[in-house]
Amino acid sequence: MATPSQVAGPRLAVMGTLKATVLLAVAQAGRLAVAVSAFLPLYYAAALVSAGTWHILLDALALSVGLVLMAIVSVAWYRANLLGERPTAFPRLSRRHLDMSLMSLLLSALVYAPLGLSERLLLASPEDDLRGEVIALVFVVAVFLLAWYLYLRLFLVLPAIALDRAFGLRDAWRVSAGNGWRLLGVSFLIVVPCVAVLLILDVLFDAPLDDSNPVSIAIGLNGPGVGTLEEALYVALQSMVQVVLAAVLAALGSVAFRDLTAQAPPSYGSTAL
Repeated sequence: MATPSQVAGPRLAVMGTLKATVLLAVAQAGRLAVAVSAFLPLYYAAALVSAGTWHILLDALALSVGLVLMAIVSVAWYRANLLGERPTAFPRLSRRHLDMSLMSLLLSALVYAPLGLSERLLLASPEDDLRGEVIALVFVVAVFLLAWYLYLRLFLVLPAIALDRAFGLRDAWRVSAGNGWRLLGVSFLIVVPCVAVLLILDVLFDAPLDDSNPVSIAIGLNGPGVGTLEEALYVALQSMVQVVLAAVLAALGSVAFRDLTAQAPPSYGSTAL
């Protein structure tokens, strides 16, 4: 007889899942804030380094540090969402946090690696070749959607790690069968408002991180750097939006994990059809 993790789960209702995700994130807002509070300065520091360099390896390192910090925080988020635990600002790190960090890096590479390669194709297209630019842009978008689809099919393993469940990537792929595009639709409705806020910040701050300055050069960064209070505030606001997005996506992961598997206790109703 097949176990619950060995069969495909029910079909998720897109709008029902979106509503449950938002309600869960709002209901847990206080706990989410507590969990991230101690790590936010470190995350901001990583964002400043990423904003201050054109060096691809240093930028990748800064992004990886940010991902690891969010992975550590997400353990508390998932356990608060699914078990009702009260997170602390300074958790005792365990093997669970290491596993979450490694899996988060792996799944993020699934998205960032092909996206980075496809973006290089877009940049390599001649500026006066409109047809070539359109084809390259369509290719980049297609690669991103495929990579994000694969990520969403597999990211149910993250709440499983937080809950210490015996549930691997193969289980995540199996139980998410039939819901990949549904999860993609829900995540799109979550991501679009955050992207809109980031674009508004670009307009309001006139995307200030354009030119090198003595501050970035002095600390060995050859990129645009952060040399003014305006630029520092710009990066801070960007970081806050990214953290909120990460928290809401963790809520989506919690809702999907609860409704597609028998691995988590039921809470906050059900969104499955």
